[in-house]
Amino acid sequence: MDFFGFNRPQVCKELKVLNLFADNPEMKAFFEKPIASWYIDVEGFDTSLPEDEMKEALTNHFKSCGVIAMVSFRRHPETDVVNGLATITMMGNDADEKVMLLNGSELGGRKLVVKANPTPRLKLDHLNLPFGGSSVPGTS
Repeated sequence: MDFFGFNRPQVCKELKVLNLFADNPEMKAFFEKPIASWYIDVEGFDTSLPEDEMKEALTNHFKSCGVIAMVSFRRHPETDVVNGLATITMMGNDADEKVMLLNGSELGGRKLVVKANPTPRLKLDHLNLPFGGSSVPGTS
């Protein structure tokens, strides 16, 4: 079977020989037992601030809940103005519970509405990779 232009059994054999992540036990552990990742939707923050200040404020407000990978904003399609919804991509096995404790909290004098959604996972069992993980967080 062709795998990105390569013979799949040969690629899997080569990956096992390479022993991916042998020098990085944290990365190996991540793939063996992936940490949960979440999309955190946030509404109610001050959209009159410059974008970098909004990102910094949201990051500081939620950083105690887990590792923040990214903060992004939804924008009006015609005006490109932030429409009041931010999505924070976060990792942490109990980040969803911690984040929900901040639902209704105030940021800059405004009440936040928070919703946590797990990120979809891609099953990798069929690839026969040299580590025990069966999924990669944040992919669909």
